[in-house]
Amino acid sequence: MRKIILLLIVLLFAVPVWAGSVDIKCRELAWDGNTVVISYKVNSEPNLVRAFALDIYVNQGAKIQSISGYKVGESVGPSDKGYGIFPGSFDKYEIDPEDPNWADPNYTPLADPCDYPSDTLGGVDANGKLIDTNGITIEMGALYYPTKDNSPNAPPTTGDLLRVTVKGVTPGCKMTIKPNVARGGVVLTNPDEPFDVNSLGYTFNYCLGYVTTPDQEYKDWLAFARPKCWCYKRQCRADIDGLAKFGIWVSLEDLVILRTAYAKATALIPPGGICADTDHKAKFQIRVSLEDLTILRTYYTKAVGSVPQCDLAPVITGPYNFWTVP
Repeated sequence: MRKIILLLIVLLFAVPVWAGSVDIKCRELAWDGNTVVISYKVNSEPNLVRAFALDIYVNQGAKIQSISGYKVGESVGPSDKGYGIFPGSFDKYEIDPEDPNWADPNYTPLADPCDYPSDTLGGVDANGKLIDTNGITIEMGALYYPTKDNSPNAPPTTGDLLRVTVKGVTPGCKMTIKPNVARGGVVLTNPDEPFDVNSLGYTFNYCLGYVTTPDQEYKDWLAFARPKCWCYKRQCRADIDGLAKFGIWVSLEDLVILRTAYAKATALIPPGGICADTDHKAKFQIRVSLEDLTILRTYYTKAVGSVPQCDLAPVITGPYNFWTVP
């Protein structure tokens, strides 16, 4: 049985067949700012993806720390479908699909660099373990019966492949994902129609400095769709709009914004009103409260030189990785 499966997977990856249209996308894991979820979407139903071979790498000195969240084993319905066959692990660890111990830690999507040394990113050591690296190559295939596109056990046309956790992230750090052509790239079940792979990659774009262990402020920032204003240099001093008027950082314009959101329930805060939450805290489920008004009073109409940046003492909130401007 194992040899039959190996032959099937080898054939799938050995013939780079291009048909249809597939998007490979990324999103940040809501509760972990340095983990990216890689997902796929097939735009040519019923022509499905049978296997993925992808290069994943990050820049600016960041390192891929771990991978997780992937399915293991055959694709079976109704709730356990996906790409759980990893060709790079079969021979190296003699994984037997008929063995119920699919949870073997050595069985991962990481590609074996011995297969194609010149076309494998150097993220795996001689024992197949993930090393401190900026790039990895992964192989993920689907095995299901019956084998037709309309099989009830076939993977869905959209779903998550795996999670990639990155350390040493700096502002603007990018994750790039490309098909590994030597291993077939993205292999579809129908070889007859042309298709494109659209890989958008991902840019880490956060300003609050909680990468390894995000605290509540960072989680709230994500929940409010990363408001740019929270990263203005003096927003924590009530410079809500990020602009100086006639040499004054905190002026009537900032007071007007605060008034529109003051004492309102979160669901009733008007667009842009979350910028008036200058301490980034909720008081009795109210985001813009007396504390925010007090901060505004402290700096209202003060000259530019009297309103320090948010990363200078006294620190009201932060720290920050980078600043934004209106």
